[in-house]
Amino acid sequence: MGGSFLCLHRFIVFRLAIKMGAMEKLSGPKAKQISSTCLGCASPRCEEACPLHNPIRECLALIRSNKAEQAAELLYSSNPFPELTSALCEHFCKQRCIRGFAGSPIDFGSVEGYLASFDDNRAKQPENGRRIAIIGAGPAGLSCAYELLLWGFSVEVFDSQDGIGGAIREFIPRFRFDEAPLSGIYDRLVRLGCRFHFGSMVDLSKPLEGFEATFAAVGANEPNLANFVLSDKVVDGLSFLKAAKWGSPRYPDDLPAYVYGGGNVAFDAARTLARLGVKAKVIYRRGEAQMPGDAKEYRRCLEDGVEFMFQRSIVSAGGNLRICHTALGEKGKDGRASFSPIPGSEEEIPYGLLVLCIGQRRPICGDGLICIGDANDGASDIPHAIASGLNAGNGYI
Repeated sequence: MGGSFLCLHRFIVFRLAIKMGAMEKLSGPKAKQISSTCLGCASPRCEEACPLHNPIRECLALIRSNKAEQAAELLYSSNPFPELTSALCEHFCKQRCIRGFAGSPIDFGSVEGYLASFDDNRAKQPENGRRIAIIGAGPAGLSCAYELLLWGFSVEVFDSQDGIGGAIREFIPRFRFDEAPLSGIYDRLVRLGCRFHFGSMVDLSKPLEGFEATFAAVGANEPNLANFVLSDKVVDGLSFLKAAKWGSPRYPDDLPAYVYGGGNVAFDAARTLARLGVKAKVIYRRGEAQMPGDAKEYRRCLEDGVEFMFQRSIVSAGGNLRICHTALGEKGKDGRASFSPIPGSEEEIPYGLLVLCIGQRRPICGDGLICIGDANDGASDIPHAIASGLNAGNGYI
């Protein structure tokens, strides 16, 4: 009885905590204040770093001149979904802002959220009678649909879920992203003429009949398990996050839980466990500086009490976790340091749950399908997925 009550209490606390990470809306005066700090660089490093190449300098200049509506119109021309990127982008622009060398870099992500409050009034071309199918209603599929719709194509989007968003809707915890903006994006696309078919399990072996082209934007959601075997105590990260968001997640009552990985999926899993009242520790094979996840999400993990075990590798996951220390070596072709186990450093530790967050694999698509987003490039991030969809749509026109 006591254990059941504890589980119920933890789950209720988790549900009450989902709004804690919501992003505070920026006001017009605050946006103008931020824009006033822009140096107007001749060669903006921020725009170069942005996967969507947003016209950041010009948007900020327009806001300074009390022309926020025009700034929003300009932003929509390069990024149709600022309501997504403002909350979920790693903000490469901020990382490259020249002001960061001597002070605080410009937080254009917050400005994006402000500009997203304005309507998208881009004009649509007349219907051209050409039918396009898109499999997948995630960021890549939606941005591809948006671009093709503007050019007059008839677009139909098929998705196995009950709504749009793809991985955003299915896996990202609500404490990190409020799904309300997805409804607005859906309404905008429907107004442009998009037709959605939800709950559709589509065969990826061939193009859909009756369409001029079929784009596959189904993400990269097949977990990489390496040499691990799933069990009651070993689960993959995406399945855990999906259960936590849409069902009843399984978690230990007494023993600690470990998350294996250093990306955003690992961070989301660790923060979810922390909100369930579980002692969560992240094991990562390299050091703090080598983690591929978003730096701000790492900071939020620390704020939530998540512990990190750097330069550790899991050898096996049986009755106990068998781990060893690692030594970092030379950088590989991907720019990340290699690592190797340190002989004699192995140890066993008890665990209640191991969540594997060591990457995802792309799906296998048949000939004739145009793969975009993570289905083509491998697991990436939201702005790169949006850019992939836009580029695919523009490239097809």
